[in-house]
Amino acid sequence: SRMALRHRRSEEVEDVTGEERSTETLLSFPTVSRKLTAAHLLSAQPTLCGTLSKRSNRCAGICPNVCKPKWQSRLFVLVGTFLFRFKDENSSSIKGSPVPCESITCEISDGDSSFGYEFTIATLRKTITVRAETEEDRAKWLAAIRAEKQLAIRLRLGHASLNPLHKDAYTAGVRGWRRRLRDDRTRDGISDAMGTEMAVLSGGSAMITPSGGMMGMT
Repeated sequence: SRMALRHRRSEEVEDVTGEERSTETLLSFPTVSRKLTAAHLLSAQPTLCGTLSKRSNRCAGICPNVCKPKWQSRLFVLVGTFLFRFKDENSSSIKGSPVPCESITCEISDGDSSFGYEFTIATLRKTITVRAETEEDRAKWLAAIRAEKQLAIRLRLGHASLNPLHKDAYTAGVRGWRRRLRDDRTRDGISDAMGTEMAVLSGGSAMITPSGGMMGMT
């Protein structure tokens, strides 16, 4: 397996400068490229990274007997309370949008495990189905995503600090998710439930400061 489980020293990472936390917002962060490379995130000591097979529903789910699902190998990187997806380790850009862990619900998929161990990664907006090579790998992903979700909640409540190595990933994650939300609003509109989901995730009530803490937003 190409899994690589990385253990954080602690979820409670102290401000490395030892100074009082700044009240600057995320927009005061150093500029982060919208196209973070896979290598950039892999070098940031992610919580978990590895290759999973992602199911692609061809024909948009129409005529399932004719258009069989296609499975594609993808690199997933869990870092900065977001889940990123790349084609492979050499990718220069993210595929799709970063997924905020706070909004993720994971479930094990029943069925034949002869080709891999399936589970779903779902938000109010979208559900994707992936396969891990082994049952142990699937268990690691489920546990890591759930732990990152709890960390995201604790960060929002001001009960934890973000690992300094994960700040670029967090910044890129928030910006990518906001862009996707704006695109969806423009194209299709958005439901009340999705709007509520994003009120916190995109900075409606709290934002991580440069020191890794959280600040309230009006």
